[in-house]
Amino acid sequence: MECVANARPLIKLSISWRKDGVPVRSGLSDFNRRLTLLSPTIADSGFYECEAELRSSSVPSVSAGAFLHVLEPPQFVKEPEKHITAEMEKVVDIPCQAKGVPQPDIVWYKDAVPISPLKNPRYHVLAGGSLQINGLLPDDTGMFQCFARNAAGEVQTNTYLAVTTSTTTNSNARRNKAPEKSRTSALKAREGLTELRLDTASKASNTSEPMSRWSRGTKGQHGQGC
Repeated sequence: MECVANARPLIKLSISWRKDGVPVRSGLSDFNRRLTLLSPTIADSGFYECEAELRSSSVPSVSAGAFLHVLEPPQFVKEPEKHITAEMEKVVDIPCQAKGVPQPDIVWYKDAVPISPLKNPRYHVLAGGSLQINGLLPDDTGMFQCFARNAAGEVQTNTYLAVTTSTTTNSNARRNKAPEKSRTSALKAREGLTELRLDTASKASNTSEPMSRWSRGTKGQHGQGC
């Protein structure tokens, strides 16, 4: 910001600055005619005033001022996951919240087409900016984009919503349980086979009769013992 004043004699010209009525001491250059704010923040917003006067003179001082607005581009404080799955006829909330100065406007798109709650009353943008969809239908499946915009800039985030039916969900659950049941049956079958082999071996051991050898003369005979 610059404050250009003319006076005679110029050497007696004095320029001072105030922000919201408080004297400013830093950021001044070029004989206090220029005030520079490096990397301004929201705290730097306010009314800046410069005053020019002639030292040792009865000439009244003159002043000029302006209000400084520091803008902050949008930043997301809450974003949706990249993939959301929800059941048909249910209600789903897709989060999207942003901050900035001024407060960003939230605009939603589905498959690159702006969402209009007036045309589709099942779609409702909540106070914080999140999108709520009531009574989900298969046609609600698609890519959803959330844009946050203000005078300082724009940011966007997106998510893919997949609407499923309860039948699909139950089928997936049954498919997930089937391998476990098969593994359990196979394990029991192997255990039963092992028990059968052990039992057969045990019976064979119990029913076998001891063998004895008889000798008569030079010829050997085999026979069963008593």
